[in-house]
Amino acid sequence: MTSRNGNGNRNNVGWIKIHRKILGWEWYKNTNISRVFIHLLIKAAHNPTRYNGIDLLAGQLITSRRNLARDLGLSEREIRTVLATLKRTQELTIKATHSFSIITICRWDIYQGRESINDPVNDPESAHEMTTFKKYKEVKEDFISPFSGNGEKGNKKFKSHKGIALTAEKLESFQKFWEIFDLKIRRDEAERAWSQIQDLTPELCEKIYKAAAAEAKRAPELDKKNQNRKHAAGWLAGRRWEDEIEKTKKPTVYNLKGNLIKN
Repeated sequence: MTSRNGNGNRNNVGWIKIHRKILGWEWYKNTNISRVFIHLLIKAAHNPTRYNGIDLLAGQLITSRRNLARDLGLSEREIRTVLATLKRTQELTIKATHSFSIITICRWDIYQGRESINDPVNDPESAHEMTTFKKYKEVKEDFISPFSGNGEKGNKKFKSHKGIALTAEKLESFQKFWEIFDLKIRRDEAERAWSQIQDLTPELCEKIYKAAAAEAKRAPELDKKNQNRKHAAGWLAGRRWEDEIEKTKKPTVYNLKGNLIKN
């Protein structure tokens, strides 16, 4: 009888991709960290699934320090140290409960994207080397995307493997946001949120980029507080860049006579 692990998939079935560029990864020579990380890649769900009543996305798994220690022959203290390091360097996020943890591998789409077996898979540090349109195929000229403004014929569009269509212009601007935001989780959901932003002008894009950069800079502070960053999809859907814009506005000040004081 084939057993199942904490990702809802059968054990010892299938394979994962490991690119040679992992040799240049900062933690590759750290035996414990590299072993744990590769173990998590193997154990994570490769497709959305449901396990013990919990919905898991690709790149997520349910486990605990005790289980990882048992599987890898390490102490729980060693596992705790490794997980804290991988979380700090944004290789993964952890949502802990009293009995287990849901681990999400960041940049899963880069590690285990659905390119053909012969295509190279980039590591996090070389993600920017990917051609913007590599994972997309061009849609027929007469395709009208429900997300793309006027949808005029001749406005070249590209479609991801998740079926999300973006104009070339929107795809390029999303790619820039994706690199600046620097939390590469649930790309397909982030693409959809980006495609649904109305009146996405170059000026608005610049405001979003600036706010995304500020959000990325807060990562170390949140990590110290053991708090997870908001994923790009939720950040975009909630129009959180507007919060950042509000923070930069100078307050309106009046004197005792009720006259406006210039800032």
